[in-house]
Amino acid sequence: MAAAYNYGPTTDLMIGIGTRLELPTMSRWPYRPEGLKSIRIDIDPTEMRRYAPDTAVIAMPRPAPPTWSLRSGRPATAGPAAGARQSRSHGRGHQEIQKIQPQMAYLNILREVLPANAIVTDELSQVASPPGTVFRSMSRAPSSPRAIRARSAPLPTALGAKVAHPDRPVVAITGDGGFMFGVQELSTAVQFKIGVVTLVFNNNAYGNVRRDQRERFDGAWWRPTFVNPDFVKLAESFGVGAARVTSRIISAPRWKRRWPMAGPT
Repeated sequence: MAAAYNYGPTTDLMIGIGTRLELPTMSRWPYRPEGLKSIRIDIDPTEMRRYAPDTAVIAMPRPAPPTWSLRSGRPATAGPAAGARQSRSHGRGHQEIQKIQPQMAYLNILREVLPANAIVTDELSQVASPPGTVFRSMSRAPSSPRAIRARSAPLPTALGAKVAHPDRPVVAITGDGGFMFGVQELSTAVQFKIGVVTLVFNNNAYGNVRRDQRERFDGAWWRPTFVNPDFVKLAESFGVGAARVTSRIISAPRWKRRWPMAGPT
């Protein structure tokens, strides 16, 4: 997504196939390049009201639509110039997204230690939103569909993904608020010996809500903060191994770049 953002100012036509085009409809990022034309292909007519396209096609998208040249009607191929442009865009996107900290610091470590078939589940929070962007660009396989990235989803979704793919490492990334929505699933993990890794980021608040109250509602205070349990002790009370991270790690040691596969974590 960070790389695709750079294409905006020089893009004439955007075609959305079976996608909600969620970011352009959000109040936090209403960016849309001037003069950009759009075509949307979606089975749900109500989606056309979220992001009104220039041309709406109500139809079932084919599973793997080919890339067509609009001029010739034949499948298009990317030439050297297009490939070079794509490489430059990805390079700029990678550099720009590194400014997002501390999110990118821990995601870079995950990129080092996770194999290509890893499954990562995430949610809509300040720490758990970037993974879907970063890992998708690496051909990783986030299992959280963009439409259901709700609080509480990462841990339950990760457990289901692990049951479906027991030989693949699964990581759930969640904030403290989202984790507490589904904390009882630790019992499920232990009972059925489902081995996933959950990263819980604790700021004792719904961070997005707190930020919106400060920046968009003149600091109106409606208690977006709360008191959390000691998450390490809570996990241990379920019989789950847990550890508290107290320092920033820039890179994983090479000898640790292996992924544990066994046991609930």
